Amino acid sequence: MKQIVGDLREKGVNLLFAYHPALMNVKQDHYPPEHAFWAVKTRRDATQIPVDYEFENVDYPLAIAGYHYWIEIDPTSPATDYQLVEARRLKKEYGFQNLFLKGIGQRAFLSYNRYQGIAPQDVYATGYKKLLGGLREVFSDGLLLNEGFNDLVNPFGDGAYTWDQTHDSEILAYSLPWRAFSNDVEALDYEAANISFVHKVLINLMVDAGASSVAAYPEFAQHLLSLQKLKAATAPYYADAEFRDHDGLKNVTNAPGTVVAVFANQTSHKTGIVVANLTEQRVSAGFEVQSPTSVASARVFPQGSEIEEIDLTKPVNLKLGPHQVVILAINASLSPSH
Repeated sequence: MKQIVGDLREKGVNLLFAYHPALMNVKQDHYPPEHAFWAVKTRRDATQIPVDYEFENVDYPLAIAGYHYWIEIDPTSPATDYQLVEARRLKKEYGFQNLFLKGIGQRAFLSYNRYQGIAPQDVYATGYKKLLGGLREVFSDGLLLNEGFNDLVNPFGDGAYTWDQTHDSEILAYSLPWRAFSNDVEALDYEAANISFVHKVLINLMVDAGASSVAAYPEFAQHLLSLQKLKAATAPYYADAEFRDHDGLKNVTNAPGTVVAVFANQTSHKTGIVVANLTEQRVSAGFEVQSPTSVASARVFPQGSEIEEIDLTKPVNLKLGPHQVVILAINASLSPSH
């Protein structure tokens, strides 16, 4: 395994070992005997059950994924020491350089575990400082990614898996352009894929609710590949630039189902304008440049499009085919601040 992980890393493939450091399956026998003291405790000294806990019933005789056997881990308990030992073993024996921590930033409880001597409201702040701080040291030369995004986990991680950001993606991308956000995208959901691309939100494929591969949907897979190629071809105008919404534009006339977004590269003074059709119909979208720029035209990507160059001195109007996404590449800044 270690050799395989190392060979893949040399080829540019970085594997992440994923596990859930906030939940423990008490039916497993590989934990030390004292694991009974590792649980988050309620006021009545009962074991805190997970938020998606489900009893066995007639419809689900074994429950879903056996969640009735899982407990919430108190991060101030010796469970943290156990997990840090295991993390070091993962790196030493298998060569993993990166961790993906499922569920770590999704919830925090008041823990009345009397064995730890920590105030209930301080358990997660104290425990995560030890757990995540320790993991940060162990994987100092790799990535530490979290599922969840909050002040308890953000100081230690390199990024976060934040599920569906569709409703807030403009606000997040504009306010925190240096952060990476993610969005769950199901197979054949062209709208979600395109809106994620427009806001430079990473696509997390959840094909058939996570039970299948995109290979079963070749046309959709080809669409995702075309978006990836578009991203690579316009790197200084889009991938290496910051989302700036409509900065530098005026009279944006995008029809329902279309999106226009500006990306500004402050280092190279380049601008990318993404125009996307989220629908299955042909639609139009337009805008004007707010102030005169040092260049009068923009190249259109992907190359080979019907229109290869746009005159920026006139109102721009683009006709887009179903699910089409284009990027206008401008070798100038649209806003004086950039």
